Amino acid sequence: MRNHPGAVSRAILLGVLLTSMSLSGAEITGILGVLSPGGALVRAGFQTMQLNNDEFPPVGGGGINPNGVALLKEFTAVAPIDVLFQVKDSNGTTEYDVLDRVVNLTGFRWYDFHMQLGFFINGAFVLANPNSGLDFDTPHRNPPADFNPMDVTRHDPNRIDAKAANLMGTIPNNTFADFLFSMDIPDFNGAYMDDRIYDPVNKTWTFVLRQTPTVPEPGSMAFTGLAVIGFCVFRSRARRARRF
Repeated sequence: MRNHPGAVSRAILLGVLLTSMSLSGAEITGILGVLSPGGALVRAGFQTMQLNNDEFPPVGGGGINPNGVALLKEFTAVAPIDVLFQVKDSNGTTEYDVLDRVVNLTGFRWYDFHMQLGFFINGAFVLANPNSGLDFDTPHRNPPADFNPMDVTRHDPNRIDAKAANLMGTIPNNTFADFLFSMDIPDFNGAYMDDRIYDPVNKTWTFVLRQTPTVPEPGSMAFTGLAVIGFCVFRSRARRARRF
């Protein structure tokens, strides 16, 4: 929930990613891998320099978040990738800035991208309750999520949706994009979280960051193609008509 230059944040978090470092005292205690058909988590790193830093410094106060997570994922199918985190209670809420590099190896051009926060309960993904405290830095959204080249169209506590405004905003096959966003990690909240994810002895629990690219349905792609062709034909006929 801090204002910070995007380029500086990306540089710091890329350093975390390249060194895959983790420091003691973190609320995030481990990134346990992926459980999904969409692809692979190639590399992950995290560091926690300041526990319980939620809303510090105050909104508009400037500064760079000392806590960071960096992820590098390769999507080989248009399907979700679920990254499983293990965290430990810290008697407060710790905020992390996340740099997420996603590589498109699916063979398709992506037009949308979606992120959700939730849990695995009995092997099934369950979306986090918006009141659980586990959220995408809401309600302040400071800094705002950056999904360049796409535009963020929805930013709720438990989900972020991004969409390409035009062809230039899509993510073609064999390219990558860097997404920047923040997560608030609270202590376990039994009122809004399932007891089955919690280890009361060690005071640890797990959550899931689910990410899913999407492509247009074949029918909509065909309709768009026909619309473009029709527009070109209309313009061509209009030009010929003006000649007479």
